[in-house]
Amino acid sequence: MATTEIASLSSTTETSSLPSTTSFASENADRDEQASAKLWAVYISEAEKYDKALVEGWKSDMEGLLIFAGLFSASLTAFLIESYKTLSPDQGAITIALLAQISRQLDPSSSTTPPPVDSSSFTPSTASLACNTLWFLSLGLSLSCALIATLVEQWARDFIQRTEMRPSPIIRARIFSYLYFGMQRFSMHTIVGFIPLLLHVSLLLFFAGLVAFLRPINPVLMAVAAAMLGLISAIYSCLTILPIISSDAPYRTPLSNVAWGLYQRFSIMLYWRRKSLPDEENGMMTDHKSPLSDNHIPTMVAVMNRDAVVPSSQRDKRDGLAIVWTFKSLTDNNELQPFVEALPDLIYGPNGRRGMYDHMISMLLADRDIRLVQRIENLLQTCDSGLLHPDHETWCRIISIKALWAIAYFLASHSSTQRTFPVFDRQLLSSQLAHPRPIISYSASTVALVQWIGFCAVSAHVQTVLSMLAASPAGDDLGTLHTAIRALQLEANVRGYVDFCSDISQSIPDAFLPMEQYRDNLVSFKDKAYDSFVEYIQFSASLDEMPFEFQATCAIIQPSSRAISSTVRAKLEKGLTAAIENSDLLAPEVHQIDIIVDMVLRLLQTGSESLEIGLEKPIVAYITDRVKLGAGFNKAMGRCNPNRLSSMLIHHLVSGASTHNMRGNTLYSVYTLCMYYPQLAAFDEQTLAIVEAFPGFPIFPCVMAVLKWHILSTAAELPPDQAHSLMDRLQIWPSIDLAERLKGAPLTVLIDWLEHITVSSSKNTLASTFHFLSSHCPQECHPLSFQQRFATWLFDTCHDPSISSEFHALKLLETIEDWLFQGSAEHFDDIEVRRTLAEAMVKQSGNLAQDESTGLRRQMIDVIIAQLKSPPDVDHRRGNAVSVAGDESTEKSDSSRISCDDGYNTPASQSRVDLHE
Repeated sequence: MATTEIASLSSTTETSSLPSTTSFASENADRDEQASAKLWAVYISEAEKYDKALVEGWKSDMEGLLIFAGLFSASLTAFLIESYKTLSPDQGAITIALLAQISRQLDPSSSTTPPPVDSSSFTPSTASLACNTLWFLSLGLSLSCALIATLVEQWARDFIQRTEMRPSPIIRARIFSYLYFGMQRFSMHTIVGFIPLLLHVSLLLFFAGLVAFLRPINPVLMAVAAAMLGLISAIYSCLTILPIISSDAPYRTPLSNVAWGLYQRFSIMLYWRRKSLPDEENGMMTDHKSPLSDNHIPTMVAVMNRDAVVPSSQRDKRDGLAIVWTFKSLTDNNELQPFVEALPDLIYGPNGRRGMYDHMISMLLADRDIRLVQRIENLLQTCDSGLLHPDHETWCRIISIKALWAIAYFLASHSSTQRTFPVFDRQLLSSQLAHPRPIISYSASTVALVQWIGFCAVSAHVQTVLSMLAASPAGDDLGTLHTAIRALQLEANVRGYVDFCSDISQSIPDAFLPMEQYRDNLVSFKDKAYDSFVEYIQFSASLDEMPFEFQATCAIIQPSSRAISSTVRAKLEKGLTAAIENSDLLAPEVHQIDIIVDMVLRLLQTGSESLEIGLEKPIVAYITDRVKLGAGFNKAMGRCNPNRLSSMLIHHLVSGASTHNMRGNTLYSVYTLCMYYPQLAAFDEQTLAIVEAFPGFPIFPCVMAVLKWHILSTAAELPPDQAHSLMDRLQIWPSIDLAERLKGAPLTVLIDWLEHITVSSSKNTLASTFHFLSSHCPQECHPLSFQQRFATWLFDTCHDPSISSEFHALKLLETIEDWLFQGSAEHFDDIEVRRTLAEAMVKQSGNLAQDESTGLRRQMIDVIIAQLKSPPDVDHRRGNAVSVAGDESTEKSDSSRISCDDGYNTPASQSRVDLHE
């Protein structure tokens, strides 16, 4: 008993502690459940739409079945009232027979006794039995169908009610899934599909019973009823099989699914049989896998979905017909606007031209009842009514112009296959160029494409006439030729080529004039292919923003890269010159002018050994203002021929530049190409000799320095003898070791440039030139000659009193200070040189203004002075010094010096540096 009490107490204690643990776990489960509420809410929204549509469909089907079953049962009952009488003896006939028997018995003249009337031996006829059996079965099936349909309606109402009883989304979701999968488990879909089958069978039984009913009455009526039964059965069979043959057939019966399953299983069996025959013939048994199996038979709906989306010519035709019907049904502008807005996406996308919907767009354009272009232009004209809100008006203009651009792009991209082109309202589109941005951005591209389409339309007629002239050089068939030329005149007039139309009118061929002059007139029309391109680039260059799909538009209206005539060259040169003059060359990002320069230069370089002289001035202007804006200049000059570009600049410097400023800009172009784009700078020693002929320009020393470095940068790729010879001509300090000489070349160019800066030196390029040249100097101890000359130059410059008032000279000194601060001070290992540099830095620190703005600069100079005053690092000192004549090197003390002839005749101590202007 005690043990029992202890066990009971222990159990009670454990049980008392259980609720807290259970409660904690329950709270965690509730939190997890709430975290999934949003996910289940998505499931409810989708399941509710599907389940409610399914149940509502069942309810509407059942209502129709109930009505039909009721009417059919009532009609069938009327027939049964008459037919069931044939199953029992006819009392009227028996009464007549009895009366006849009584009459005979009462007749005294009758010698025979009539037999008695026996009604117990009556047997219904076979037709009567068949008729009543079929009709009673039909009535039973009809009433059963009505009963089951009533139950299905009740089940559907219960389903909807049960799913809406609980407000919690998680509980509702689980009720939805519980009831739906319950319907699947109990095959409610099959039952609902079985109900119409009962009614259909009932109807067929009725017609079969009608045949049996009419058989004893009248053979003709029976034949009619039998024919009706056969026709209905045949139609029903066709409706059953038709969706199996064609998945887009709207007809089907409850037996269609059964027939579909049988057909698929038969296909599987046939597949296996065909696979097994070759294996049996070869004596092998292979485990083939059928593409279909009993568990993976596709439903008719799945096959319909697959056939509806599979790419084919029939699908394209259906899509086109659907869109044509849609457009025809849009009668109001408010209905038309969404269609117009969506139209460009069918033709052009982020990745360029789309070809999936070409057939659809072609059908829209080919239908004369639609008049697609005119409808969109009418929508555009409504924007001028003044009745729209300004924002809506702008949006309506943009979508209309974009749609017209897309249509024009579609036509222009297939201009070789187009037979006819719709006529655009060029005056309406041109009027849109007067609107502010962003409308002008869209209208500019659209006008250019429309003008190109006009050229293509007229060009097709020109080609027709030229073909006729080539087939009949003597003009034998003048009647046909006159007709073709009249058609050409009409097309040219409609497309806006009025001048060309008048030229053709003045030279219509007759029997007395030669044909060559007409050919020349027609052939010259090809040069007009560049008119729309030139006008477009000129207008686009003046815009603040890049026109809509600028590159795609240019790619279409830019003619093929073939040899161009002198007339076309003149047009392109004039167009590019105007574009550069009108554009914003200081735009930080890629500008439309960059794309224009790239395209025009590639066209002009086609079939030509050099660029035209007429382009020298605009290209120099472009390089001068655009070269430092990286991305844009790369876009424009990335595919330019360096030899042709360099040749053009040198030619302009020598003979093309007629003014002092032009030559200065040309020198600056050479300078910037060498510094920032050496891959485009195809300059050599001849260029250096030409530049030496223009010493009077402020930028001259900087140009000479970067040119000399650019030429020396290729010395490492030359054979040793040629490399030494090149550096001898450029006065680079001599050495037997080519590697040492190559290392010292940047230092020689740098110090030579510093010592030869004069009062006329370009202010804007001093700091950038030093930074460029110093960045190529070797990161090791410098030759003693360079150290001495650099220290002397820097000391004299810092002690020049006029330097403090020159901003650009101060910027140069700041650049030098940064260079020394970043580690170059350690590369000066001579004690005297370091002392001289330290004194120069002390002077430079004293020259700085005493304010907060120079505090950081003063601290950096103090760090440089401290580095220079400290002993040089032994690890960075040279163990061997290279002598001038290549004598054997000897080790010397820290105070020893090695004289080094650097190739300049002017001693460093005698050089005078004047940085101010």
